[in-house]
Amino acid sequence: MDSMSDSGDSVYNGYDQLILLLKASDMRMFHQMLKSVNFKDAATIVASHNGLKVIVEESKCVQMCAFIQAEIFDEYQLLDDHDSVSFRFSLHRLLDALNIYGNSASSFFSSFELQYAGYGSSLLMIMRGAGVVTTCKVSTYDLEDILDFQFRNTENISKVILKSSFLKESFFNLDFSSSELEILISPDPPHICFSSFGNAMTYQTECSKKSESVDVFQVSRTQSSRFK
Repeated sequence: MDSMSDSGDSVYNGYDQLILLLKASDMRMFHQMLKSVNFKDAATIVASHNGLKVIVEESKCVQMCAFIQAEIFDEYQLLDDHDSVSFRFSLHRLLDALNIYGNSASSFFSSFELQYAGYGSSLLMIMRGAGVVTTCKVSTYDLEDILDFQFRNTENISKVILKSSFLKESFFNLDFSSSELEILISPDPPHICFSSFGNAMTYQTECSKKSESVDVFQVSRTQSSRFK
């Protein structure tokens, strides 16, 4: 983190120098979005006229994305005629800044503002609440290639959407000491099955397509994948 101070002065002299400007009266949704993808430190922000996307990857095989529509913000501007802007940053440091006054900081501040002036500049965050104005600067880094998962609807064999609470519980019930995880999806019962394989035993969690935990189940044939 470059710096942090209780000052309302912006490091950028006027909005005409900015590329990205976001303002909101409630920072809790933005805070929750960052927490939902907080499994690696390096993250990428992609801002377009539709909204803000945060992308986190692991070894080019796992990718998590969180997206907030532009309409959620009180003010959302891509300036200087940019169609989109992207940059990398430390997710852990930005969350530390948001938690500067503890876990309740997101409810303590009545408004927050994000500013980004382009390549080489820091991400500036200004938070206001209870007569306190806190300014935080988080360094940004050069972009790296982002894995592009090209899911074409015409080529999909299976499409399953599960409630996040069920998916979290399913993984929690598996054996974390196991060396392999298998995910089975089938048009026939048990429909959805998560299995972990260890030296002593195998753990399984099954779910029917009629379960309330399943929002979408479009499966044409049985498919099984194993991960280490």
